[in-house]
Amino acid sequence: MIYFESRVSEHKADGATRLLLLDRLQEMGFVPLIRSARARCFEVALSGPTRVREMERAIAAWMEAERGEPYVRGDLFFLRDAVLFLIFGPEGRDAGTKAGVVYTNASTEQSVALDDFCQKIDEALDNMRQASGAPLVEASGWRRIEPRFGRGWERFVERAEASRIRLSGMPLQATDLLADEETRRLLRRMREVQAEGPAAAPLGDRVDENLLGRLTEAGLLRREVAVVCRREGRALFRLPSPEALELILTSNAVCSECGAAVADEKVEERVALTDQARNLLDGGAWLAVRARLLLHELGVRDEQTAIMLTPEGDALAMVGVHAELFLLHLHDGDFTLAHARRTLDLAIEHEAMHLVVVSTGKISGEARSKLRDYARRQAAGEVVLVEGLESAPAELRHAFDRAAQRALVAELSELDGSLGLSVGQLIWTRFRMTQRVGALRDATESALGAVAGKLRDL
Repeated sequence: MIYFESRVSEHKADGATRLLLLDRLQEMGFVPLIRSARARCFEVALSGPTRVREMERAIAAWMEAERGEPYVRGDLFFLRDAVLFLIFGPEGRDAGTKAGVVYTNASTEQSVALDDFCQKIDEALDNMRQASGAPLVEASGWRRIEPRFGRGWERFVERAEASRIRLSGMPLQATDLLADEETRRLLRRMREVQAEGPAAAPLGDRVDENLLGRLTEAGLLRREVAVVCRREGRALFRLPSPEALELILTSNAVCSECGAAVADEKVEERVALTDQARNLLDGGAWLAVRARLLLHELGVRDEQTAIMLTPEGDALAMVGVHAELFLLHLHDGDFTLAHARRTLDLAIEHEAMHLVVVSTGKISGEARSKLRDYARRQAAGEVVLVEGLESAPAELRHAFDRAAQRALVAELSELDGSLGLSVGQLIWTRFRMTQRVGALRDATESALGAVAGKLRDL
């Protein structure tokens, strides 16, 4: 996934100051891409590098005098695993200077690199003012630009906080096991059996030893020892360990069913659901945990996400990817027309631009038609339908990448005219090409598939 973040300051610079600032930054090791590309163009036009700076100054002066346009609108600085950008606000207006970083590996290193870049800009401007004899201007600092998602996002966050789902502390292994439909069916059946009486399901009744070991290790099942009346077949005691059983057997206790000594009754090893398993199964809490883990895997930060459960036991996640809102709906079972209608009501209420439905079962034809009709009416948004949890990461990654691509192209569009192509698309393609083999092809195929899907619906 591709990320970017920006800072803005009150720094203002005229045309000459912008060129001089790029000189200073290059001396510090920040090589400007757009200026370098233009310099190469001048060098080819002049058949040599000797008068490149003279041509640059002449063209800059002509653009500012004749067209009223700044020659330098900003620039790009390519690092090994990130791209820094600098965009100047319009001259003579209140808009300040924007600096940002684009990256793929979410960590604090990129924010540190951006902070360092902003500090270097401050230092360069101070040195330039000192050299010119101009009075120093105290830096007002760089303010982080936070995306605004509107009232719909705020309403969703309020509802999610009110539901108070506890998603932390749940082991990854437990939610991985619950992602398997047969495992969920088995645990639910065990819960039903336990609800019918005091006894848990006998060991090996429906659980093979290998699966039992994994469920126990994940904290979904626990082993117990039960004392069972031989005549009636009912469990008298459920004990957590053989040591506790020893205390019962050495006592003078008698069976409440038949009156025989407890020491003469049958002893069975059994398994029972843990409280954690019940918490995850009841009301679809495991889906909410799965949604959080899925989004973490994709690099989505907690502050970009709000998660809640519906009364029907579905998990809903609102995800902010730059300036775009996604409503992620996870459903256990077949997804019907009735589910689609409820999802659309929620998407409209919370002003989600995009809708992603992930169902463990089939998505009915009527539900697909309903959701695609909504996508056509929205025009700007998209609907992604996924059958099976295993397909969700790839589909979500492509959807989030498309949103990041759109946002990046819009963020850097001010520099497009300076380079003669889409700067945002240049950076996005560069990162995709430097990732694992096939990543660019997969993303291109996903984008083409989304377009083809919209065409089919016309």
